[in-house]
Amino acid sequence: MERIMGTQPVADTEEAKWQKVLYERQPFPDNYVDRRFLEELRKNIHARKYQYWAVVFESSVVIQQLCSVCVFVVIWWYMDEGLLAPQWLFGTGLASSLIGYVLFDLIDGGEGRKKRGLLSISAVGAILFALLLFSISCLCPFYLIRLQLFKENIHGPWDEAEIKEDLSRFLS
Repeated sequence: MERIMGTQPVADTEEAKWQKVLYERQPFPDNYVDRRFLEELRKNIHARKYQYWAVVFESSVVIQQLCSVCVFVVIWWYMDEGLLAPQWLFGTGLASSLIGYVLFDLIDGGEGRKKRGLLSISAVGAILFALLLFSISCLCPFYLIRLQLFKENIHGPWDEAEIKEDLSRFLS
């Protein structure tokens, strides 16, 4: 029995069985598909089913990132135009962060801190981090300004200064 499929003849399927292999020559046309192949075909086996509102909720992360970028660009533009003072921006940002943290802790009732971390380790880490920030933002500039008086060779901001005196009285 011979059937015409396209332009190539198809051999009797009783004599030669179609195999799902690409590297062997078979007496079937290239576009031939056996009924067994279609019966065994499985589509979207590992596809996850999502709930609509869960996807909408998760898309808020992308929206939040886009809004953050837009706010950053607008703030940068306002500062570049002289419409926004950096001191006002810093103060407003600091106050907003502190108010947000306090409100979150009041709404949460402290459950997040109790479940996710040990208070003693968190307190020690917070104190060490605050000391690090204080030393970087206050002590380092203080010593830099105090040591400026003892520089001998200043050619530019990229050069290091050579200090010729004993500095132990400043560091104690």
